[in-house]
Amino acid sequence: MKQLPDPSEFLLKWKGDVLTVTLALDKPRKGRAAFRTNLGRAQVRRREIIAETERGEVPLARAWTDIAMTETGPGVFKVDIPLSEVGVFSGKACFFPEGSNVPEWPEGDNLHIKVEPDDLRKNCSIYTVFPRQFGSFREVARRLPLIMDKMGFKIIQTLPPFPVPTTYAVMGEYGCPFAATDFYSVDPAMAEFDEFATPLDQFRELIDCVHARRGLFFVDLPANHTGWASTLQTHHPDWFNHEADGRFHSPGAWGVKWADLVELDYSNPELREELTRRYLKLAAGDPEGIFDLTQSDDWGDEFCNCAGCRALVEKYGTPGAPLFDYAKELCGRLAEKYPKAGVRFLAYRKTQTEFPPNAAFGRFPANAYPTLAPINDDFTKPLDHPNNIETLENFRKWTAVSDNQLTWSYPMPYGANKRPPFAAIRRWTRDMRLLADAGREPDVGREDLGGLRPRALVVRPPGPVAERELAETAAVLKALDGLAVASPEIAGNPAEVDEHAARPDERVDGLRRVRRIRLVERIDDRVDPASRKP
Repeated sequence: MKQLPDPSEFLLKWKGDVLTVTLALDKPRKGRAAFRTNLGRAQVRRREIIAETERGEVPLARAWTDIAMTETGPGVFKVDIPLSEVGVFSGKACFFPEGSNVPEWPEGDNLHIKVEPDDLRKNCSIYTVFPRQFGSFREVARRLPLIMDKMGFKIIQTLPPFPVPTTYAVMGEYGCPFAATDFYSVDPAMAEFDEFATPLDQFRELIDCVHARRGLFFVDLPANHTGWASTLQTHHPDWFNHEADGRFHSPGAWGVKWADLVELDYSNPELREELTRRYLKLAAGDPEGIFDLTQSDDWGDEFCNCAGCRALVEKYGTPGAPLFDYAKELCGRLAEKYPKAGVRFLAYRKTQTEFPPNAAFGRFPANAYPTLAPINDDFTKPLDHPNNIETLENFRKWTAVSDNQLTWSYPMPYGANKRPPFAAIRRWTRDMRLLADAGREPDVGREDLGGLRPRALVVRPPGPVAERELAETAAVLKALDGLAVASPEIAGNPAEVDEHAARPDERVDGLRRVRRIRLVERIDDRVDPASRKP
């Protein structure tokens, strides 16, 4: 017998679509057919995830049910299923011969169906703002006509908006935005004095302004750690990681300790419950938001040496197990009350979270967005180069435990004599192809200066652009059929910017200017001068 869509296939659908499944027998026989699936049963699955992660209960797959198929011809059965829920589901058609309750199955694994919100079919570009640089939340709101209407970004992501130390353990003149001292408040320095509105009210105003433009709002909540003297550290010091001699543990990277941060212990159930309450409170104000579960990886191999974290590492076979275990629990709790809310976290260093959990972990819920950020890679080489092949293999492994894989791409290679924009177009488009071939079409790509757009936009590099690279880019984009390339901003000192100055109407402000080539519309003009339009 044969099923269409083919078993083992991964389908990307949108809420409101109709999934049609057909089962054709080898020859006509008496009996009935059904499509066994968990479609339409997302709430049951979420409850099982929460019970498994919070209480250790064994999931019993109660979400699965049979949907009867109609015989449309001799030995041919069909069913049309409206997709009314967002999530990742599975299913497979089967046949029951007359008088038997034992199903017969077509060859292959289950069919997997990922259902996305209808309003995310297109234009999922991300603009990251640091409200402190704008002056205030309200000043960011005043710039939304430029950012969202003129520049075309749909998603606004803010760096952590929370209060930071101002005197005790403050690092730098203004303090690091990731050294949050209270996850229930926002930094009053980012608000304008108003006798009628608190700083938190003004932050909510910004969210409302984004939603009024039919946009999405991402909040970066650095829940891996806090700043010194935070409310959590003051009242619950036992919720933090400690060194062997009893000192609070500070995270870090690249051999540098981030001394303004103290790291939380994810194996502590009381801490988990408190963090979940705070995420739920944020989601109450932004039910469709994507919330970051930010971690700051150490340069060592483990987050924590406590018994609870060590047990999780041994159970799931990855140093990132404490983070992943809590992310799974948090996603289930969020989705139960706010089905459109999601959680994003990094799959970051090769010694830590780039490695996914093993089969004992199961799968992440559909609202989890692990983001592969290969900071240890050779940015001048594609992913299938021997220097980077391990990253590509890890990405393939992530597809076994998560239905979403975001990629934090680095098209601006770091290093001496490489100032932005250094757009490695050929390498980057090849990476997009490799990631798509690895088992998932990249939903969103991120890099250090920009976000993806539905139409391909690339920055014009300094100096002449190789015509061959542009032609190769166009060919790759055409083959990818809609995958997009990010459009980083040009940033630097005025002398560097003026060398590649944009037209006046393209300026963001005096020091940051943007010049973009609409590649899919102008590629012929760049490759064939004879076809240049006036």
